[in-house]
Amino acid sequence: MKVALCIPLSWDYVPTLFFESFYRLDLEGLETELFRGRNVLIDRCRNDAAQEALNWGADYLMFFDADGTYPPETVKRLLSHNKDAVSGLTHQKAFPHLPVLWKCRGARKAIVPLDYQGLVKVDLVGLAGVLIKREVLETIPKPWFELTPEYGEDTLFWMKCHNFGIDLWCDTDLIFGHIHTVVVDDKWQEVPKLGEIPTGLKWKKMDNRGQNAV
Repeated sequence: MKVALCIPLSWDYVPTLFFESFYRLDLEGLETELFRGRNVLIDRCRNDAAQEALNWGADYLMFFDADGTYPPETVKRLLSHNKDAVSGLTHQKAFPHLPVLWKCRGARKAIVPLDYQGLVKVDLVGLAGVLIKREVLETIPKPWFELTPEYGEDTLFWMKCHNFGIDLWCDTDLIFGHIHTVVVDDKWQEVPKLGEIPTGLKWKKMDNRGQNAV
């Protein structure tokens, strides 16, 4: 099995905490290669790394962000779920450090934190620590990742996935650190209940090409 380790970087160094966690990943028995993309824009970095990974023949693409920390079992645990797209759980850097884990609800489909436990189907996570089957990228038209004034490249990517019937899952028991002045994880705050903190972000409908519908 070929797993591409994709780390989009627009600089030439990474935090020590990320390096240490990356070094300790359990990759035994897997054929792996590192792809980073080289561009000052994060969406282009992701697209470049993803294309290089597909050209290499990757069966899976494992995305890491360099401002995160990841348990040694990350890759093999996510592989064991056998999902098209599956992530662990990251918390936001900014106080009150909410989970980067969202579920759409209501007519306006505002995105709100999900009351979670175990492996759950979700609508949106970040792209740090997410495992994606190559078939997902072969299904979605390019560019896979797009950064706009309204949405981040992660949000738009998951919108496209949902538009093509691709489910997203999150293993909420697989906790990633988020490097700031401290490492933010699930022990920093009591997780808010579903619906307590709406963001007002609207879930935009797309046409069958993954583009914004008129």
